[in-house]
Amino acid sequence: MDTDKVLRSLGFKVLKNIGTGCFSQVKLAKSKRHRKKVAIKVVNLRKEDCEWAEKYLLQELAILGKVRHPHIANVLETHVIYEMPSKRVFIVLERAATDLHDKIVELGCLPKDQAREWFSQLVSAMVYLHQQDIAHRDLKPDNILLTADNQIKLTDFGLACFSKGSTELSDSSVGTMIYAAPEVLGCKSYDPKKSDVWSLGIVLFAMITGQLPFYGERLKNVMRAQKEPITYPTEATMDKSCRSLISHMLTYDPSARPSMEEVAKHSWLQARRESSIVGRFVVDVLDKDEEQEGESSEDIRSENAEEKMEEEDISPSQTSLRAALKRATKVFSPLCRPSQSLRSVFKKIFRRTIRT
Repeated sequence: MDTDKVLRSLGFKVLKNIGTGCFSQVKLAKSKRHRKKVAIKVVNLRKEDCEWAEKYLLQELAILGKVRHPHIANVLETHVIYEMPSKRVFIVLERAATDLHDKIVELGCLPKDQAREWFSQLVSAMVYLHQQDIAHRDLKPDNILLTADNQIKLTDFGLACFSKGSTELSDSSVGTMIYAAPEVLGCKSYDPKKSDVWSLGIVLFAMITGQLPFYGERLKNVMRAQKEPITYPTEATMDKSCRSLISHMLTYDPSARPSMEEVAKHSWLQARRESSIVGRFVVDVLDKDEEQEGESSEDIRSENAEEKMEEEDISPSQTSLRAALKRATKVFSPLCRPSQSLRSVFKKIFRRTIRT
């Protein structure tokens, strides 16, 4: 039975595809049970009967079942389908109007006060995760949703892991290259919480300037650029406090990088306006699915990226989000050792406590 028919039998009417990842796709659907539109992450395990299924999918489900925060996308329900030959997992999530990537591409950069408000919400979610000993490991604007009432919702925990920080290092080189920390790209054992801080620093730079600080078409070019001093676009307007925060978060040495709690206490974030005032200058977040039922954000991104790349030269170290769009690549450790059968793997989801 194809995916749409399976989802229909579960009470969902699929409207369109809204995203594709290395191991999954995301569909927009209407839910009879929840009486609203939802996002459904579909993981097809026909080709993934390997270590990945246990190492990442089990971990993602364990994490999603644990986290509850106003700025983290809620999991509404999960379904595991054993129908042969396809074994599928459906993770049903609350949907949002758009994402931070599309909003930056649309505006070029964000108004300073709006960027500070959204970034503050994002930091609060990350402080919560790190206090729960969870590292996200794939922070980027694409994984940061925006609701119609201007709220941040962090999503996509497919590469997340449990970690106690410096006392429990990770050796999996995962993430998206242009947002990944130097120690991750260098395939060293690293503190995933500190690598989250680096990635969030890249996100803040993109929010404020509409550009990326370190860029290269190849891994070695990105790693070389990361060693250079940060340069800001001449047209970028930001105060010293904001630059100080970005520079601190993008410290090359992870041991000298701030913790997420220290980021939250930085003077730039402490100076943000009260939410009642924020309402006066919020950027409009339109519900694209209501306005463009037949056109996916993926199509829009692709068209915008192609048009922009044709008309602008790419700097070897710094580039706009538009230009970098199609060239961003995932970084994964090779996972080739076969694991136990899927049936026994998924027993662990429901019959064994996942170590936290």
